[in-house]
Amino acid sequence: MEDSTQGNDKVQGKGTEKYEKWTSEESNELLKLMVDAAARGWRDSNGLLSKITVEKHILPHLNQKLGVEKTYAQYKSRVKWFKKHYNKYSKLMRHNSGFGWDHMTKKFTASDEVWDDYFMSHPEDKSYRTDTFPDYEDLRIAVGSGTAVGTHSIALGDDTDARTFYTEERRVSDSLIDDFMYDPDTETFIVSDKQDFISSEVSPPIRKRSRTEFEAKSSSFEPKSTQSDIIDKLASTVGKITQAIESIDTREPNCWNIIKEIPNLDDDDRFKVLDLLNIKAKKSEFLSMTPEERSKWITFKLN
Repeated sequence: MEDSTQGNDKVQGKGTEKYEKWTSEESNELLKLMVDAAARGWRDSNGLLSKITVEKHILPHLNQKLGVEKTYAQYKSRVKWFKKHYNKYSKLMRHNSGFGWDHMTKKFTASDEVWDDYFMSHPEDKSYRTDTFPDYEDLRIAVGSGTAVGTHSIALGDDTDARTFYTEERRVSDSLIDDFMYDPDTETFIVSDKQDFISSEVSPPIRKRSRTEFEAKSSSFEPKSTQSDIIDKLASTVGKITQAIESIDTREPNCWNIIKEIPNLDDDDRFKVLDLLNIKAKKSEFLSMTPEERSKWITFKLN
């Protein structure tokens, strides 16, 4: 993270409030530990790290490595700070579907028209157009909705980075497959059970299996079904999922039909209103208004 991660966190003490300063190095290390913990599946069903996990695995390493004495209360305060900054980035991404993320340059991307529209309502964020945000991906994993996938082959806090960041599109496509497992008893693919139990111990390193072990493992399926049968069943299952997704009606409300329902407008006025809704963000805001708000908005714009 950049130097902007430095700041004072307000921590409630006994009868008093005191401020604890976090340096950039401390924030970076904490964020790294939170991402590694997410990769190891230590978060609960709500996506949070329990107090036991934080005090047993996060804070001891942070304090020992940097020679500090951070407490759980200070950890919670810094997590709130992380969320505050991530929400700024998230607000930008939600504003318009035209916004994207360049993993290589660590910058937000959009057309000039999309940027200009965003700055009309958020003039204080003009630096977002040129600044780099190396902490965005880690924040998305630690306090947002991103997914971290680790190999579990390193100890928590090792210098080696075992994280893999998935964009939203990659994460969704992967989950369609990961949510199913093959049941040899019924010879079908079934939805796997998500375990809510979070281990408080460091997961042991995963040893790569040899080809002989893998072939021996695979052969246990062959009495009931061949690998070709398994692939066919998987293809059939994915096909059904695709059909289900395609069957969902994703059509958006028609702005023109709504405009025609607004009273006291002639055709010329309707055409002018339609021309005002020239980008998706404006259409979305217009559709979210009540009929009374739309009428007032149109009167304001036309006058």
